[in-house]
Order: sequence, then C-alpha cells, then structure tokens
Amino acid sequence: LVTSATDGYSTVNSNFIIIAPLSITQQPAVEQTVCEDSTVSVSVSLNTLESAPVDTYLWQSSFDGTTWSNIIDNVVYNGATSAVLEINNIPLSFNNISFRAVIDRQGNGCGVISESSTIFIDALPTITIPTALEECDNDYDGIDIFDLSQKTEELLGGQLNVSVSYYESQVDANAATNAIVDLYENTTADSQNVFVRLEDDLTFCYATTTLELIVNPIPEVIIPPIVEVCDDDYDGISTFDLV
Repeated sequence: LVTSATDGYSTVNSNFIIIAPLSITQQPAVEQTVCEDSTVSVSVSLNTLESAPVDTYLWQSSFDGTTWSNIIDNVVYNGATSAVLEINNIPLSFNNISFRAVIDRQGNGCGVISESSTIFIDALPTITIPTALEECDNDYDGIDIFDLSQKTEELLGGQLNVSVSYYESQVDANAATNAIVDLYENTTADSQNVFVRLEDDLTFCYATTTLELIVNPIPEVIIPPIVEVCDDDYDGISTFDLV
C-alpha cells in the first residue's frame, strides 16, 4: 500500500477495500464448444455498489494458458474493453484458445483477473459446389419435375455422418424448416436455384450452398409442307427429293 506520493506514485485511499470493493460475481464459462464461423460471447459480472463505480475491462487471449495477449476491437473481436467480449465468425484456427478479463475499478487500486474460458470449435461440413441438375422440358413451359436426391452423393463428396436436405429459400435452409422431401417442380421457368443444407449428425454444425436447376428446351417441331410429285405410270410409286 502506497502511503506517500513524494516518489511520484499516487496515494491510494487506505480504506480502498471498503470504498470500492471489487469482486467477480460470475466468472466466464470454463469452456464452450461452438461451430466454426459462429458468433461466440464470453462475459463476466461484477459486484455492484450504490455509488455506480467506474470499471475498466481488458480482454486477453492465449493459446497456451501462459502467454496472454491484449485484444483490441476489429472485424473478429467486439467489446474488448467491456464486460462482454464477442468473437465474430470464429475461425477453426481458434480451436482451444482461452480468454480472460483484466478488470480495474476506480478507487480500488488492486484489480482482479477473471478465470479463463476455453473455446473448442467443431468444423463445418465441407461444401462441394454441385453441378447443375438438368431436365428436358416436355411442353415448352420451362417447368419440369426434379429428383433432387440425385445430387446428394455429389454434395457429400465422401463425407460420413453428414445429412443433406433441400429448401426453397435460404431462410428455410438456415432454420432447417420446410425441407423439400418429394420430387420438386421448379417454380421459376427455365432456371432456378434451390438451397442445400449439409449438417453434421454428431455436432449439428451446418453449412449451406445452392443447387441450380435447369430446364432445357426441346427442339420445336415444325410441320413441313406436303411434298407432291406426279405419278407417271399409274402405279402410285414415285421418287421424292426430301432435301
């Protein structure tokens, strides 16, 4: 405890424990398991005072639990100096990374460091961009029936424990609602995209892509004019030039 300011240090209230007591009432979760590319939050809660104390936060990260680096807000991190740290679109390279908060309270003078929170990341299914699924038009309206399951094997690309489902919209694909389970008739003539969801059966992490449906036009039938020749020997047989 500093009792003199003559050497350049600021004098701290000797009763700081009573004036501005500081304690963490809720530590960060010890660990979290999340999906790659998701948004993750790590948070702490402090004891409150009637005087509404001024608290400062600084989040840190570590890959070994020993060396800690200060975090700043950027495209990945948000809230680096607040009670809640957000990690946006967390990459797979962050697997097994730990976070902690260094906290000070005005009038306290000692500060506290939170317990660490370790993040484990499950990978998303691998997306293979499928080739278009094509059918031939049968009545010149650009509409036909598609068996979407014909593309399932191509989409999986050999992955195991992954389910494939098909949807009319991205919203439905994200929510896994209103899946297309039967043969599908396109609603937009000639060409239309449907949305595909690949979900890991063990971790429930998912990724989406699109599948293009193409209705190819069939040749137009042209009825040619009648070709007539004269019978020169009354036998009903003659030679025609069809070119």
